[in-house]
Amino acid sequence: MKGYLLDTNIAIALWDKLHPSHTIALDFFEKLGDKLDDKLWISVIVLGEVAYGYEVHEEVDFERKRIIQSQMKTYIPEQLLTISRHTAKEYGKIRAELFKRYAEISKRGLIKTKRPETLIDETTSTSST
Repeated sequence: MKGYLLDTNIAIALWDKLHPSHTIALDFFEKLGDKLDDKLWISVIVLGEVAYGYEVHEEVDFERKRIIQSQMKTYIPEQLLTISRHTAKEYGKIRAELFKRYAEISKRGLIKTKRPETLIDETTSTSST
């Protein structure tokens, strides 16, 4: 299986033509061309997160939501990855490796005494410390 597993931020940037990063995301994947092997994979979690986002953001107009939903449907079911209990273990490994590699050095030592949720995650939350 070749291609890219899109996270929520990239998926919404690709699907929403009014998103500030739409052109950047689109250009990136267009430049990959044949290297991409025409496969952009997403998980069911991404679909849920995007659906949640446009439901809670009432300022997004109906037509924009309809276009995003239409774009989302182009990825179902062939390129949709389901989540199972087997996924959880691999997810944990990948997330831990990313944390070890990219978290600020001052935050890495905190993992021994604090839960990961208490650390700053720029894409999903803010720090409670």
